[in-house]
Amino acid sequence: MIKKFGWSFRLAGFDALNYCLLAEGKVDAVIEANLKPYDILPLIPIIKNSGAIVTNWKNEPAEKGGNILATSNKILHNKILNLLKPFAKK
Repeated sequence: MIKKFGWSFRLAGFDALNYCLLAEGKVDAVIEANLKPYDILPLIPIIKNSGAIVTNWKNEPAEKGGNILATSNKILHNKILNLLKPFAKK
């Protein structure tokens, strides 16, 4: 699946750094799995105030944690949600 995202895709595990890079406009998407509410709750205002979108992989509010997708715009968000659909828990 990672090949679908292109050559610029990278994996990193620096907690809030990736979301700050998204808020700064330096990356277009952050995809993470199995987050606890306390992992994502403090970041939601930062993400949303930058104009980005954050939901779980089912396009539901991210406040409960779980599998999280944050993107710079709605078009990209919908495209990545479609790619993640087979991996979203039913």
